[in-house]
Amino acid sequence: GHMRRMPEATMLRLAAVAAACVAVASGAEDKAFTCPSLPPAMVEVDSPWYAKKPVVDGAVRFVNGDILKHEGKSVDVTSPIFDGSTGVRALVGKLAQFTEDQSVAAVK
Repeated sequence: GHMRRMPEATMLRLAAVAAACVAVASGAEDKAFTCPSLPPAMVEVDSPWYAKKPVVDGAVRFVNGDILKHEGKSVDVTSPIFDGSTGVRALVGKLAQFTEDQSVAAVK
């Protein structure tokens, strides 16, 4: 399969955190270990990477081999990457929340 490359900015963030953790850990045996944190990775809406985000259509249910639209409750599926325009995790889809009866029907 084809492996996608990690964006350079993400690689640089990871390298910076790893270097800082090594520096902190190696310099103080008697001190408590702390690892610095960085702001979350973000992508702007006009970025080509934003256009490539996955779409999760989990607002369906499978019954007897048929794919049926789920009319009940669903929850948002979010990315660990934040939307640069809103500052919240990027929305990538929905996931159905089944009732007990829907769950039993799906496994029969």
